[in-house]
Amino acid sequence: MKLLLFLYLLLVVYLPAFGAVDSNGPKFLALAVLNLLTFTWLAWNQRSHRQHRTGKSFFRTGIGIIYTLFLAVILLSFFNAVNLPAAVICFTRSLSVFLAVYLFFTILQINRNGIIPVVIILTLLELVDAVTVFYGIGRFIGGSVESVYDIQSGYTNKNILAAAIFLKMAAPVWLIYFSRGWKRVLGTVAVFCGMLAIFFLSSRAFYLAMALLAVLLALYALVRYKRAGERAPFWHFLRYTGLLLSALAIYTVIQRYGYPKEKDTYNYNQTVVARVTEIKTEVAKTNQPAGIRLSSWQRTLNLIRQSPVTGIGAGNWKVAVLQYENQERVDFRYLLYNHNDFAEITAETGFLGGALFVLLFALVFYRFTRAAFTITGPGRGEEAPPHSPDEVSGSLQNIPLMAEGLNGTSCRPDGESVALQNGPERLQLLFFAATGMLGYAVDAFFNYPADRPEIQVLFALFLATAALAGGKGFRVSGFRFQVSGFQGTELVEVPGDSGSQSFRALSLSKCPAFQSSKAHSSRIKAQSLKIKAQRSRFGLLVDRWIVDGVTMMVLLFSVIVFWLNFRSLRIEELVRQDDADQWMALPSGFVIEGFSCIPNLTSISEPVGVVKGRYLVRDTRYREAVSVLLKDRSSQWDSRREYWLSKAYAGMGKADSAAYWLDQAKRLKPLATSYKRP
Repeated sequence: MKLLLFLYLLLVVYLPAFGAVDSNGPKFLALAVLNLLTFTWLAWNQRSHRQHRTGKSFFRTGIGIIYTLFLAVILLSFFNAVNLPAAVICFTRSLSVFLAVYLFFTILQINRNGIIPVVIILTLLELVDAVTVFYGIGRFIGGSVESVYDIQSGYTNKNILAAAIFLKMAAPVWLIYFSRGWKRVLGTVAVFCGMLAIFFLSSRAFYLAMALLAVLLALYALVRYKRAGERAPFWHFLRYTGLLLSALAIYTVIQRYGYPKEKDTYNYNQTVVARVTEIKTEVAKTNQPAGIRLSSWQRTLNLIRQSPVTGIGAGNWKVAVLQYENQERVDFRYLLYNHNDFAEITAETGFLGGALFVLLFALVFYRFTRAAFTITGPGRGEEAPPHSPDEVSGSLQNIPLMAEGLNGTSCRPDGESVALQNGPERLQLLFFAATGMLGYAVDAFFNYPADRPEIQVLFALFLATAALAGGKGFRVSGFRFQVSGFQGTELVEVPGDSGSQSFRALSLSKCPAFQSSKAHSSRIKAQSLKIKAQRSRFGLLVDRWIVDGVTMMVLLFSVIVFWLNFRSLRIEELVRQDDADQWMALPSGFVIEGFSCIPNLTSISEPVGVVKGRYLVRDTRYREAVSVLLKDRSSQWDSRREYWLSKAYAGMGKADSAAYWLDQAKRLKPLATSYKRP
């Protein structure tokens, strides 16, 4: 299981493009294949060892329910989609991430201390990414790298690299708070290196994210001191703040005395203060990043007003936004994403889809806040004993992570056990999930992490951890708690054996819950035996074969869709190089047969039919070009289809038809002066 988690974190992040124009293609394909292999292994292991089915409790957690509803809303948005293949790819991506969340939840549920190696691996990967940034900065200072923008470290661009570094920072921060010895030292070094790398990458979004994390840690320290008298979170907050200020100071010195004096191509060698204040001037300029984002957000608001209930269809934002964007732009360098996933998802799936997506974040932070307030710890004024490295692993190792709770043992009206309420392991897991989701929320507000498989794997891990700790099925063993509701206070010890449902009490004679526990247990046991006896062979068949079979079909569907997408991306890379050479030497037959049926848009949102039509017009195969272009309905506001139809009709000598389609192209994009491929 640890190997499977390692493969997710390694392959999906660092997989090369394999000749595709966009590395996201093979990475999403790798995610789908890993989902298929993981589910197959889990199903085989449960059958061969006659284990009970795990993972079902995911669909009874708040996150599991909300995420399932969100996936259903995405599917319903198909009815309003202009481009159905784009909707299929978008849904398949969302489905693959959803399945990754479910599989991570199942793995962590089975492997009770599996979060420990995950945290260590993420911390080491944080260090690897930071070191590659330092190497790139050294080359930039030496003159062999033209700009900070060119420092990518295996990612698509520097912004994705900065996002990955910050999201992984949740792991070393967790080590600082909940470990000792070499693990805490490792976490401290990784946090410092990650901060310094983010400063070097000049990513303004994650300047803000580091500040927001400091605020979150300060609030956490205040709450834990007021609620449980813990002083350790306060010292950890000071450690984080000191590391942040130290990284800022070192970055400022290196930038002032080490950076090349000439201006950076992308102006990324400015100071932190200058980079942040530059936003004010960029907003007023539509050709600058901040201004481009603001203009895009305004168009997205128009799309939301256009279809507030059903949305414009999953994956259709880049198509529908052209009805506004093409009226303002001269060239064809489109924004393929809104640079705000919250707004884009709302536009594509309606207010319900946007609300469910936001609710995922709200639920994680609510669970974390509730745990921070309700877990009392050792008591006010008494310092919480720090965990040793073995105690960290052991405390999480004692979590049974089973669906059944300890109902009836707490003397609480709702039946929820006090051990469930007061378990420190729940707070540890929710701390990890909340710090990670904070970084993802910042990235989703300014960028488009939903299209980045490297970030989606981390998103799935954080959600799975939150679902594991936030559900009522989470149970803590080997933990002493108090039972109240009668005169005096009695101590109850839940045994460390996770398979045992019994418990020992020093004195429970006065507890009302204990008086009816035997009768209640007998009734539950009798009902359980009756239900099991009534289960037919068909019911077992449905549970074991049909459900697994349907899941396997869904997983295979995801692999096929991403394989077709990967094939098209490889052909698109050849076409891009062919156009760059300005020779267009590829045979038109090779281009036409090379593209798959999915997708029907290239990675730069150009209709595939237009690509085929250009090659057919080049070969004077005008009738075939007209046939291909007339059938294309992939982007009804793009105007390049109409332009190449006019070229094809002109080649056939049909001047009237050529003039008609040229007028249509000008109507869709009135400011265009050239129809060359961007």
